[in-house]
Amino acid sequence: AYTAEKFSAARGNENFRKFEASWAEQRGYVNAALEELGQTQRGFEAHERLEALRPQRPNVSDWDPVETQLLEMAFFTVRFDSQTGALSGLTLKRGGNAWADASHLLASLRYQTFSAQDYERFFRQYIRPEEQNNGWSREDFTKPGLELANPVSRMWQPNAVRVYRRGSQVMVHLQGPAQAVREYGCPRDFYLTYTFNEVTPGINIDLQWFDKPACRLPEATWLSFSPRVSAAADWRMDKLGQPVSPLDVVENGNRHLHAVGRGVTCADGGQFLRIETLDAPLVAPGKPSLLDFNNNQPDLTLGVHFNLHNNLWGTNFPMWFEDDCRFRFKLIFAE
Repeated sequence: AYTAEKFSAARGNENFRKFEASWAEQRGYVNAALEELGQTQRGFEAHERLEALRPQRPNVSDWDPVETQLLEMAFFTVRFDSQTGALSGLTLKRGGNAWADASHLLASLRYQTFSAQDYERFFRQYIRPEEQNNGWSREDFTKPGLELANPVSRMWQPNAVRVYRRGSQVMVHLQGPAQAVREYGCPRDFYLTYTFNEVTPGINIDLQWFDKPACRLPEATWLSFSPRVSAAADWRMDKLGQPVSPLDVVENGNRHLHAVGRGVTCADGGQFLRIETLDAPLVAPGKPSLLDFNNNQPDLTLGVHFNLHNNLWGTNFPMWFEDDCRFRFKLIFAE
């Protein structure tokens, strides 16, 4: 029961309801912890932080539609890509350094689906040959029966349908491709909001999605940052409070997917960029990378890619997910 039609019918079965109940129980631990904090200062702080994550569909009547793609902000001249809503131009007024262009997008949103062949490749890459027929590894690391649904291995591009401005903020409304919404689990609506700092050169980015269909087929969502930097740029990830290069990872460690703390930095000559992630700790250097275990070094000229969600692994988190979501990032520039 992987396809949208069969899965929708199967969700009413007892075994499916048991899975959903276990995930609800896991989530309940968060509320139980908040109840223990009670009416204390830490309790108030925890509630405030969780409330900041709650998605709220924007009221576009508070915004002015924007027709031009080129805008002037306090510290930047900016351009937005008409298809993706990403920054396709970002030039610092002081010094003139260009961090983005048509080939180097900042805040590019994509939705990904995976095939049975993707799982088979990963299985052969990751599981030692002597363990591939042991009776448990295939069931544990793949999705048996997925081949019957024949899902496609593809990156899908949500399309920008309208751009709005309110003072130093720009908001892009995007919609998921109709087929990806209908047959998979791509959210129907995304709102990508840029807040340009008027005191220091920085940008706050707020991504929200709404009306995401539950999907049992394997899926993932990415937000990518591919700044215009040289091949010699020095990239660092915040790993347990220490700056670590993505190129300094032991062989057979995961060179293509990392959990980070504060985020990542990029120093290129006299220019510096910090990408802070407030809510999405999983980042792939070089290119979005799931189900592809190899020892090749990432190509950092292609930027970094934050995984916002996926349902690939058979562990105890929701294997189908339909929540509205919010993710926040900060871009901080310096010379």
